[in-house]
Order: sequence, then structure tokens, then C-alpha cells
Amino acid sequence: ASGKGTVTLDRGGVLELVSAMSGDMSGTRIRATKPVQVISGHSCANVPGANTGFCDHLEEVVFPEDTLGKDYVVARPLYADLTPTPYLVRVGAIANDTHVSFDPKLREDVTLQAGAFVELLVDGSAPPNLRVTADKAVLVAEYMLGQEALPVKSGVGDPSLSTAVPIAQYRDSYLFTAPVTYA
Repeated sequence: ASGKGTVTLDRGGVLELVSAMSGDMSGTRIRATKPVQVISGHSCANVPGANTGFCDHLEEVVFPEDTLGKDYVVARPLYADLTPTPYLVRVGAIANDTHVSFDPKLREDVTLQAGAFVELLVDGSAPPNLRVTADKAVLVAEYMLGQEALPVKSGVGDPSLSTAVPIAQYRDSYLFTAPVTYA
């Protein structure tokens, strides 16, 4: 209830933290004396907000602090018909007085405190890439919107979540696999 606590886990142990229906655990800091994996999730997220039709479950591994960066590029998502769509970007700070800016300048720069975040709803007509820079390491996430928030009601589009990778961690090559039987 206080938002603080200590738990000792054995190897392979699991701790599940659940917030109240209206609670948001964004900004919660997890510290461990040995390696752990942190997975965040939501059973029925409405994006961009509570009154947006068609929720979906969202899960994502939360990157450790030492893998976060100061420079990200977020690409606009496209639905199956390749229509540019609006999307939501969330930037979370892990240190106090973190200055965040956006290019193109779709909003004013912002200074965040540790655990705080800023969200930016990006219109589908905006340029295809958004660059997020900060003077201290941040976590950047991108959300696709629920279908009721889209300008064209195509019957396609539940919310989804992707955590952005900082530019400093880009690789020279990537291998993708996909099932050949998926339509």
C-alpha cells in the first residue's frame, strides 16, 4: 500500500505486483541484488484513454536501466492496408531533471522527474519518424491506438505496445522469422 517493500525470491521465483483497477504503476522502480526480469502488462488497456473502444492485453519486457539511452527514433505504425495512423509515444524518466525534446517539434520540450512520464499523441499526418532525445537516459514506448481512436473505422486495430530501442544499440543486421501460414 505504501508503494515500497522488500521481497526475497529463490531462483526461479516469481513476484506479481497488481495495481487497483484505476492504478497506474508507471514509474515504479524495481531494484534487485541479483539479475531479475521485469515484465509489465495490462489485461485490458484502452489506448489512448479509458473511453477509447476496444481494449487489448499489453505485455512487454522492461529494459534494465543500463540498456536505456538518450536518443531514439520511433517509426509511425502502419496497419495492414498501409494507412498511416496516429499513435501514442510515452517517455519515462529514470533520473530527476531529465530534459526531453522531440523532432519534429510536435510539442514543447519537457523536464521530467524520476518516475514521471510524458505522452505525445502523434497524428497520422505527421512525418513518419519521431526522434526523441534527452540529456539523461529514458525509456521510450510506442502504442498503437484502439480502433475507436482511429480516423478511419476499418474494424482493425486493437492497442499494442512496443518498447523502443535506443539508437546507440542498433545492430548492423537483424534476423526476422515469420510463419509462412499466417495470413
